[in-house]
Amino acid sequence: MKAVLAILSIGSAHGLAMSKSSLRSNTCEIVKPSGDAKFDSERPGNPKSITEKYSISVCRKSDLEGEFRITKLHNCKKETMNFAITEGLAAEVKQRMGQDEFFLSLEGPEVRALHPTPSDSHANCEYVMPYKLTVPGKYHVNLVWMRENYAAITETAKVWPEGHLDLPLGTATFLQFGPDTTAEHLEKSSTGEKCNYKLPSTSRAGRWVFKGADPKQLSFKERRARCVDQDLKEDKLVSEKCTTWIHAYVDYKDYEWIPDSCQPRRFSKEEARQCLSKNTLLISGDSHLRHLYGAIAGYACDMDEVIKGMGAYHSACVSSAKANACSKLPKNTLCYRQDYFGIGQPQPKLENFNLTVVNFGQHQADGAHQQTLAKFKQGVSSYSSQLAKQLPANQGKFAWHETNANPFRMDHYVKSYKDWRTYQRLQLYNEVTTKEFENLGVPIIPSYESTYDFSLHSDDPAHYPQEVLTAQVQNILGLLCE
Repeated sequence: MKAVLAILSIGSAHGLAMSKSSLRSNTCEIVKPSGDAKFDSERPGNPKSITEKYSISVCRKSDLEGEFRITKLHNCKKETMNFAITEGLAAEVKQRMGQDEFFLSLEGPEVRALHPTPSDSHANCEYVMPYKLTVPGKYHVNLVWMRENYAAITETAKVWPEGHLDLPLGTATFLQFGPDTTAEHLEKSSTGEKCNYKLPSTSRAGRWVFKGADPKQLSFKERRARCVDQDLKEDKLVSEKCTTWIHAYVDYKDYEWIPDSCQPRRFSKEEARQCLSKNTLLISGDSHLRHLYGAIAGYACDMDEVIKGMGAYHSACVSSAKANACSKLPKNTLCYRQDYFGIGQPQPKLENFNLTVVNFGQHQADGAHQQTLAKFKQGVSSYSSQLAKQLPANQGKFAWHETNANPFRMDHYVKSYKDWRTYQRLQLYNEVTTKEFENLGVPIIPSYESTYDFSLHSDDPAHYPQEVLTAQVQNILGLLCE
């Protein structure tokens, strides 16, 4: 007899239920929301209750592998919509992404965000989200619906793409995957072949893995992670000014990013400092790369964070910064060069450093530029053509850094500046740059997935804390030091 089970979330008790019998292939179970499932506001086209808008189920192929199936039952635009200027973009988005931008993540012994499988069924707002875990245990199912009707990828509306913080499953839905052998599998997750960071095709897929040896340390304590409608930090507002909070049950500080295909190098702070003492490294890009520079300098040199308004905010080297463990090292040991746009700007001279790490992409999508995908492709092609002239004499001295996922926000900054930075748009930008720079044979430093996974978990509405950037720090040290 086929086993079909409705999985219940038991509110504040954080309860979970699962089949008592062994799970059979493709057993599908309805996932029911916790009591706080809701829309963040009333909007035309929505039913009275959010539970009437979505059908959500999980289909298990094995203990740790399966797929979530989500159907949006109301406000699915099946008629033709004019949202693309770039040739071919409309058909690509409809088949690969669909008209909705939403975040679905499994958060427990591992944290892994899921993505929809390309399908013609997206036209009917039907989404299949495969998952494949490596560590069994209890998981928080985090589902946030943010944008609809191609708002996240439109090229025809020069406005901020309207966003929401709708919670189809509420904040307290939990599932059990696999047997109670979490500790054993956590230990196995830190073993395997070491990553070869110098290969351009090194897997960008991965997941965050809980660092504790005892699964009981994973307590799932609910906390207010960030205000989504007010920038409390930049505007120096008290928490009472926030009307919409993002809630989190896991803490990014408790996890380590591990690629699916290999093990990170895991340089100690002393090893990182020794590596820098023998090399020169330039980080070139916007404020996300400035935070990466700060994360490397903080880890290897115990340097204080480079914050907005400081003299070193624009371009700097650790040797000239406030006294730190790398102050006495040569001038170009570790430097940051501000270049918000990349395209059309003077390129770094690769011969001046052992390794130059570059990124651009965030500000091509900001409110001042709002570049179509076609224009972005054109700019990337021009940049790579110029870069190619430097590469023959500077082999191994350049690496491309993916564009980070931008934390989801709905405050007055993104609204007033008509900011276009959405998950879907930056994902497409990354696909353009990855293809272009892989064709040049240069290493790619992955960052989109590792930042996307925790894009709803930290208090900074624009950047990521050093703990989340550790994945890129170790990757860069692997390129520079081995």
